[in-house]
Amino acid sequence: MSDERLTCNKCEKDASWSTPYIDEKGNTWCNKCAKEATDIHFIGIDQHLRDNKFIQLETNSIHYCLNNCVMVINLDRPGVQPLVSVWYSGGNRAYHVDENEKIMAIRNPFALLDRISWWVAQGYVWCTSCDEKIKKEDVGGYPLFAGVACKKCWIEHNEMLNDQKKKGQVCRRCGQPYGNCCC
Repeated sequence: MSDERLTCNKCEKDASWSTPYIDEKGNTWCNKCAKEATDIHFIGIDQHLRDNKFIQLETNSIHYCLNNCVMVINLDRPGVQPLVSVWYSGGNRAYHVDENEKIMAIRNPFALLDRISWWVAQGYVWCTSCDEKIKKEDVGGYPLFAGVACKKCWIEHNEMLNDQKKKGQVCRRCGQPYGNCCC
């Protein structure tokens, strides 16, 4: 790990402690400035505590943001394809990235974000269980962790929760079935 620091192009402060992203012009923004300018909710802070107790950004992760979509590409996977994660709706909904889109994300991340945001603007979302693209009015429900469920998957999700309740598979802290617990 290098000791290089990332500097926010807007406030010019050290951004290595936050979850910065790179905009379509190549500027680096700290989380605070990005939130103020875009209202994006950043997910997954890629940080670790260094030996000197300084929290350092994991520099092998790159964050991109465009049109209310955010992407994280984690390059710190030796011998394995980079991990690509995408969220839309200000970072509140997860998007399943297929193998072709992973390649597209590496080659041109803003083209992929532009395509996803175009579909969202057309009224589509993606079921986080079956990956089906559905119209917003066909959403059955919203499971945990930036999820969206089509009507079929929402019924299956609720059946699974009821089954967990019957089997006593509930969190001791909040009383929720394990599939609906954030503890």
